[in-house]
Amino acid sequence: MTTVVTAAAPVAAAATPAAAPAPAAAESGPSPKAVLQGEAGTVWTISFLGDDRPLWLEVGFGGGEHMVAMAARYPQIGIIGCEPFINGVAMLLGKIRAAGVSNVSVHPGDARDLMDVLPDASVARAFLNYPDPWPKARHHKRRIIQSGTLNLFASRLKKGGVLHVATDHAGYAEWIDELVEVEPSLDYKGWPWPECPQLVDRQVITKFEGKGLDKEHVITEYLWEKK
Repeated sequence: MTTVVTAAAPVAAAATPAAAPAPAAAESGPSPKAVLQGEAGTVWTISFLGDDRPLWLEVGFGGGEHMVAMAARYPQIGIIGCEPFINGVAMLLGKIRAAGVSNVSVHPGDARDLMDVLPDASVARAFLNYPDPWPKARHHKRRIIQSGTLNLFASRLKKGGVLHVATDHAGYAEWIDELVEVEPSLDYKGWPWPECPQLVDRQVITKFEGKGLDKEHVITEYLWEKK
């Protein structure tokens, strides 16, 4: 079962349990709600917030700066973010209220649980901004960018959908460099990609990006398109 916190109530899924009580509404913006979705495949993807807007996905949104900025800049899309740390989720909810956006939803847990129930070819854009680099060699198997996860992202992306990855860790960039062509259903576009159908000239610096820049780390970014 997948737990989703949303900025507005989604379309009810079949056999969906009763919604948890919503937090008190803030005057400055919409009130997030906690909703339990049911069996695999019932997560709203075609009917996001009651319509057929494109679905975007951000894995590991940190404090939510990037996701809220994207939601505000692209109100015609719906974006769902995954974040296992409650402090990040709490910061995001505050930013949602402050920005007044209503096209953001959250899975407060492991991204793999959400990916397991997202239908194939349901996501138009996917973002992994500054994932944990797991720098010790014995921990490299925990890195989210692996051949298997690239295949999983590819399966969830629509044709023409885009996967965007960014890191400020040199060792992780070398790791990703070895994997850019590993998934046959993804066309690696490099960076920058002038024709990219998503935001590449971001107007916001995320918390982790800012930390990297403060340390004079080199930011490396990657773009793939689903064939």
